[in-house]
Amino acid sequence: MRRCTTVRSGLFKVFTERPVVPAPSPPSHARLLADALAEAVAGLYEQDEIDGLPAGWLRDFRALVATEPALHGEYLKAAAAAVETALASAIARRTGASEGQLEPQVLAAVVAGAERAAVLYWARQASPSSTIVAVVRTAVAMAVRGMA
Repeated sequence: MRRCTTVRSGLFKVFTERPVVPAPSPPSHARLLADALAEAVAGLYEQDEIDGLPAGWLRDFRALVATEPALHGEYLKAAAAAVETALASAIARRTGASEGQLEPQVLAAVVAGAERAAVLYWARQASPSSTIVAVVRTAVAMAVRGMA
């Protein structure tokens, strides 16, 4: 009987004196959305070929647009509204928000801004140490980190 009491008090002591290590929680919906956005935008730069165009054309075009100020401005005017609108629509569908709400539109603008900053950063390096895909993935992840 004494031994049983000693074991019980020993177990009680172990469980009350050791710090509780919480079980890892599953990723939040916001974290999953942030990861999906980073991967989706970075994935745009993984494809280097478009049917009917020479290999490497897309990469070279993006680099040219990023480094030539006049082209950069025109590209932004032509693409920004359409890309942000499509991205905001996709974000709204995924989150269950309506397309007219502010949050999907702001998030789309943040992601698009991170992508533009990443492309400019990558293009301005004399000899980039990372691929454009990695830089875009990192920039978008940085931009949406606070939402997760």
